[in-house]
Parts: sequence; structure tokens; C-alpha cells
Amino acid sequence: MHLSRHFIISSVLAAISYPFFGWQSIFLFIGGFFIDGDHYLWYIFTKKNFNLKKAYHFHLNNDLSEKKIIDIFHTAEFWILILLASLLSNSYLPYYHTAILAFTFGIYSHIICDLIHEYNHHKLGIDARVYSFYSRALHLKRKNKFTFWNMFKD
Repeated sequence: MHLSRHFIISSVLAAISYPFFGWQSIFLFIGGFFIDGDHYLWYIFTKKNFNLKKAYHFHLNNDLSEKKIIDIFHTAEFWILILLASLLSNSYLPYYHTAILAFTFGIYSHIICDLIHEYNHHKLGIDARVYSFYSRALHLKRKNKFTFWNMFKD
């Protein structure tokens, strides 16, 4: 999904959630928008270039939907860790619970938007290899190409 759409959706959701989260609704925006920072990390890792503008244009101009690229913050394992952090924060970090909860809602809204977009625009369905380290590792192992570095490549 295009970055501007995530920006708009996250902004609207943060505004709607303001009565519930107060000023900490900004964390919903951060979770919903900045989760795409993993695309930049992938660009740095594969292209060996730190230029944010070039990374943005690379992802904008290249259709990577057919590639089996794994983005760390877009994996089921990361979603589970965030959900656990959100659930445990009330007991262990009560002062930060609202911010962590808002951040979690932002991440999950982002992922839901990505999955809807992928389902609607890529009629092949949703490929689990793109959304799970475990599934990606099994796939690479079956092809006898399993290495840590191949987890992040096409």
C-alpha cells in the first residue's frame, strides 16, 4: 500500500482515538505509519545505500509484489511480540500501557490495510512466506537455500 495512504489512515485513526488515548494517540499514528521503516532497512541491507529518498523512490517505482521479500515489522512473529507487550504492559509497565496499546492498534491497523490491499490487488492470494520468518525458513530449507541472509532476499 502506498505510504501516503498509511499516513492518512493512521492520522484519521489517531484523531478518532484521541478521546480514548488522549495525547498518547500519537503512538497509534507512529505504529501505523512508521512500521514501514522496515522497507528502508531492507533497502539499506540489500542496496548498501542509506539514502532515504532513493529508498522511497525505489519502493515506489518497483513492483516488489512478486518477490518474496520479508520485512521484519510485517511478520507474524513481530505481531505476536507486540501483542504480548501490549497485554503485559498493564501489569509491568502501567504508566506506558496506554501508549503501548495505541502503538499496537496502529501496527495492527497498518497490517490489516496491507493485507486488504494485497488481497485486492494481487489475485494470487496472500503468501505466508512474506509474513512469517518460520514459513520463509521452511520454504528456503525445502529448496536447499536456507541461510540467514537468504531470509531477507528474493
